[in-house]
Amino acid sequence: MTLLDALHRLEATYNVSRETIERLNVYHTLLVERSTTLSLVGRATLADAWERHFLDSAQLYPLVLGRGSILDIGTGAGFPGLVLAIMGINPMHLADNNQQKVAFLRDVADATKTLVTIHNVKAEALPKMDTAIVTSRALAPLSTLLAMGAQFHEAGAEGMFLKGRKAHEEVAEARKLWNFDLERLPSLTSPESSILRLRQIRPRNIHA
Repeated sequence: MTLLDALHRLEATYNVSRETIERLNVYHTLLVERSTTLSLVGRATLADAWERHFLDSAQLYPLVLGRGSILDIGTGAGFPGLVLAIMGINPMHLADNNQQKVAFLRDVADATKTLVTIHNVKAEALPKMDTAIVTSRALAPLSTLLAMGAQFHEAGAEGMFLKGRKAHEEVAEARKLWNFDLERLPSLTSPESSILRLRQIRPRNIHA
């Protein structure tokens, strides 16, 4: 997919304004520049970053729009949370314990004039806060993600996770430790990927 194709798809699918496209382009430019010295995303994915990272993140936009506060755990280079924040999702919280990546996130937020709250801590160390949805992308297996966001899920937060071809295996493993209602949505960027939407997330009583 060419850059022009990606931009047209963003505009047509998500009704993204030209101003927002310009801000995402600033983000993309900084991502490429900083990736020469920082490990932000896989180097092999930079050539196709618009589809692999930006469009992949943007597909969550209609699913989280108007839902309340969103928390992106282990956000890394800001996917999907910073993309969604630039697109107008608010409140948006990003959490990562890597100081260099957090510095990058803050630079992008400043350069794009994006309203976002960035936490330089592990998800497990976050303070209690009102959270409607916990999301994450390319971070850890599903069971680990649920443990990382446990305090928010137990308070009622949904899970919205972008997963690859091993999603079925991860769900099976997660069900050994967690109870949840699952809705599997197709990915718009890869036939091998999916969006896992989890509700009513509770740890299983394995000793019962």
